[in-house]
Amino acid sequence: MTPFTQQLHTTKLASATFAQSSGKERSAILVALARELASQEKSILAANKKDLNAFTGDTAMRERLELNSKKLAGIVSSIEEVAQMADPIGTVLEERTPANGLVIQKISVPLGVIGIIYESRPNVTIDLAVLAIKTGNAAVLKGGKESYQSNKLLVSIIQKVLVRFGFSKNIVLCVDPNIDWKDTMLGASGSIDVLIPRGGAGLIDYVRKNARIPVIETGAGVVHTLIDEKYDLEKAVTIAVGSKIQRPSVSIRSHWSS
Repeated sequence: MTPFTQQLHTTKLASATFAQSSGKERSAILVALARELASQEKSILAANKKDLNAFTGDTAMRERLELNSKKLAGIVSSIEEVAQMADPIGTVLEERTPANGLVIQKISVPLGVIGIIYESRPNVTIDLAVLAIKTGNAAVLKGGKESYQSNKLLVSIIQKVLVRFGFSKNIVLCVDPNIDWKDTMLGASGSIDVLIPRGGAGLIDYVRKNARIPVIETGAGVVHTLIDEKYDLEKAVTIAVGSKIQRPSVSIRSHWSS
């Protein structure tokens, strides 16, 4: 068993305990995480600076990679918003009672361990971890090489908060992109319950064709805004500018290679 395989096994074991956590506990973790990230701004930006100094890509990709005080404040605010949302676990999604009187319910539960392979933006690391924690799941996060210093520090902060609340740090795992991770992660039956490729078409196609575990395939198409003949010009312009035009780098996908 390789060190990475052992890490995945440990995360799977930790996920079983975390799945039993209460919504109140998970929300408290997120509130504490938001505060911890805000207090660690200097160290986070320093780690991000290391990534930026080593980066050799284009301007759009660099903008996706960069963190600053404003972006970090937005991240903190978003975490606080998620913390205040209703607990998605334990919701009765469907219920029926057949003729024999047996009550049958479909209830939302955690998936288990979610593996996510994604590209440059380190804020996505926080987004993914926060959503996993909110929903009682463990997360195996494999970001790009260009953001590894940022991702490694961000996950260490998340782990610190998890431990503070009595949970295993292995609930959120940051994969070192410099190791030989592909075959292990894409074939981690029994350790990763579902794999999600988040990025461009190249990444999604590679994972879909090579994974030997369940995959949730995300979209990689172009999103259009359709306006009919009764459109309100002012509203139409606001919608268009408010989508992607204000920050084109967010919607630019890189050619995936690692």
